Amino acid sequence: RVGHFELHHELGKGGYGRVLMAIDLKRGETVAAKEIDTGGSLDRKKSIAHEIKMLRRLDHPGVVGLRGFDEVGKLCYIFMEFAAGGDLFELVLARGRLSEAEARPIFAQTISAVAHLHERGVVHRDIKLENIVVTADGNAKLCDFGLAHAYERRPDSHPSGAVSAFDREPLTRVCGSESYMAPEVPMRRGYDGPAADVWSCGVVLFGMLTGSFPFDAAN
Repeated sequence: RVGHFELHHELGKGGYGRVLMAIDLKRGETVAAKEIDTGGSLDRKKSIAHEIKMLRRLDHPGVVGLRGFDEVGKLCYIFMEFAAGGDLFELVLARGRLSEAEARPIFAQTISAVAHLHERGVVHRDIKLENIVVTADGNAKLCDFGLAHAYERRPDSHPSGAVSAFDREPLTRVCGSESYMAPEVPMRRGYDGPAADVWSCGVVLFGMLTGSFPFDAAN
């Protein structure tokens, strides 16, 4: 047990740690617990704090909801909305590919979430099949904001948002997954974050419909 969350079985593993099923004892709700071993690393703790900050900045049905955060020794836990359907990569892997009728609502929900991010001055930078989860009722949720970037709001901008309200300076950090990466990202000449996200969305759609990537060369 961690705080008011009761930990249960493992759902999956990644480079960051593992994901467990958990119960929010206050709400009586099943949640996903992302368990990260920081090893006492300050940089890793900063990365976790950054992801939590990004999730708190966003409020959209297509973005996985944050349910809580806690630390136990060198382990950090991010508690999030549970998606019983797993991630899109697992779904496509099991099915081979999705029909247009199946892919259409998933993609519509995904790009609606991405538009919300951009309106809030946030770019995801790691949109891929593995980072889109599906709930029991078939709704798609964007997750894993560890590489997200938040633009600074212009001093004279209107508080309502809109991409133009933020200083969209070119980004230089090369990050994300190669198969989904816009070609300008690894060139280290600066790239537009929202445009790179849109490219990745296109690769996601291609992957859902064909079960493969649009490009399979060595580089």
